[in-house]
Amino acid sequence: MRLKINNRDLEYSYYIFGLLLLTYFFAAFEGRQGIRADMEQQASILFQIGAVIILGGLILVVNKCFKSYYSVLKSNLLLIIITALAVLSFLWSVQPMHTLVRAFALVIVTAFGVLIAVRLKTDEILRLFYLVALIAAIVGLIYITLLPDLGIHRDHHYGSFRGTFGHRNQFGRVMALGIASIIALKLYGGYISNKMKISFMIFCGLLLLSQSATSILLGALIGLTYVGLIFLKKVRTNKYVLYLYPAILLVMFSGILILNFEDILTALDRSPTLTGRVPFWFNALSLLFDQNIWIGFGYDAFFNDPSIASLFVGWMPSSAHNGFLQLVLDLGLIGLVVMLLIFIRIFIKITQFSVLNKKHLWGFIILVYVLITNIPEAHLLNHSRIYWVILVITLIKYNSRVN
Repeated sequence: MRLKINNRDLEYSYYIFGLLLLTYFFAAFEGRQGIRADMEQQASILFQIGAVIILGGLILVVNKCFKSYYSVLKSNLLLIIITALAVLSFLWSVQPMHTLVRAFALVIVTAFGVLIAVRLKTDEILRLFYLVALIAAIVGLIYITLLPDLGIHRDHHYGSFRGTFGHRNQFGRVMALGIASIIALKLYGGYISNKMKISFMIFCGLLLLSQSATSILLGALIGLTYVGLIFLKKVRTNKYVLYLYPAILLVMFSGILILNFEDILTALDRSPTLTGRVPFWFNALSLLFDQNIWIGFGYDAFFNDPSIASLFVGWMPSSAHNGFLQLVLDLGLIGLVVMLLIFIRIFIKITQFSVLNKKHLWGFIILVYVLITNIPEAHLLNHSRIYWVILVITLIKYNSRVN
């Protein structure tokens, strides 16, 4: 019996490979371990080859759907503005060439996200996210079983599962993506097979075994959001109720955070300064005011400028550890405003679609996933992360006729 592989299967495999590459799934294959494995990946041979494959596939597939692709781009002006701003920021960047190279990578990754949104239906995209998480879970389990020194932390995070990833946090976030994709697919009305139900339990188990406190919190918040959305799905609602719902969730989560702040920090193994983050944030913002609060230091330039690094005594992180602060440092208040408008646009569109059909509530799950992920880490507008691609896909699906 001969195995037949058609062009559609190859195209789908291309998307899976690209998304896996952007999760840092391949870290252990090159012996990269630790929290800085993500920085090392961008200079690795495997990542460079993967980037060329993504670019080559992009050119080939876009050529097949150029009219639809161009039409979608025209209807998403905010996406064009934020990407163009990143590219043009080399003009005022403290590291012009570095910014130009990274901005070019951002253009490719953004175009990749747009392509997925144009070529695949909503349920296909959610299944794509699911498959990415499933592959990471299965291969991770193999690594953990056969190569425990690679698949399990042997450093100060001793015993935490990380699979093929460089760090437990990366592994935990991808497991949370698997949970979010199944929940979103269920809300959309897609068929949830017994295999997917088993996969859901595997994702939950591996998330807990990663011992990544922020990822576990992310999974819990996704679950709480789903409970609330189930309530909205069963009752008769209008757009005003849907607008009010996130505000109620925000007030509720904020109340829980304020009343239990010290207990939450203890559970997350964090100090009141968030392991030195808070003092660093204040120092970084003071430098930003001295530079240019409106346009920032240039895309991806702040943490790659030796003159800035020399101003910090002791801890100099590789990122701002907050997506919105990172964006302000890179592109200033102008970049932050454009990004906030993107989130607002997605939220409004989710609400409008959901009034017509409750299956479109799936977008809230993905939006929560991206937002919460960017509180402890800096993944907004990141040229080498899957989270920016997920946001781009969600924007296209809700802001264009392809939904």
